[in-house]
Amino acid sequence: MPCNHRFLNDLYPQYKLRYLFVGTFNPEWNNPNGNNANWFYGRRTNSFWRILPETFGHNNMNTAQNRQNPEIWKNYCIKNGIGLTDIIEKIIDANIDDNQNEIYSFLDNQLEEFQQIQLTDILKLIKENKDSLKRVYFTRYCHTLSRDGVLLNRWNQIRDLCDELNIHNSCLVTPSNGYRMPVNEKIELWLNTINH
Repeated sequence: MPCNHRFLNDLYPQYKLRYLFVGTFNPEWNNPNGNNANWFYGRRTNSFWRILPETFGHNNMNTAQNRQNPEIWKNYCIKNGIGLTDIIEKIIDANIDDNQNEIYSFLDNQLEEFQQIQLTDILKLIKENKDSLKRVYFTRYCHTLSRDGVLLNRWNQIRDLCDELNIHNSCLVTPSNGYRMPVNEKIELWLNTINH
């Protein structure tokens, strides 16, 4: 049984975008440890909803209450023209009986071991928003990706299109708490990249 993206219906924001933040994949399969997201970056082990708002001069939104009511995050994104999406839409050759470790690990290099990956059409999303879109960011450092892997190749296509359309683009330090750097340092790095 293939593994779809958990937020398949939200991969293509339907409002005018000024900013687009691109991640990798959020599986629809529930993790046995219960660390599942109710929306993009919504796991308790991710600081995105603290880092992003503070980067834009707003209050921390990384609360248990918001994780239970992701409409607050969605409305924030709509109000501020912020789109969230992921590179992978579906892993076709995933099997829930055999591939739980690869899917649940959330390590991108393990995702790239699959042979049948359906990508989100982020290039189309960017073209549809080319008149309003100012900045596109990958929420992880590119140098940590497999050199000839699906994720880096797709990001390179996104980057090239953004360059062609004069849309600023860059890779950001991951908001995942798995990358052990103090959150204040991550906020500072995001501020320096996004506000330049």
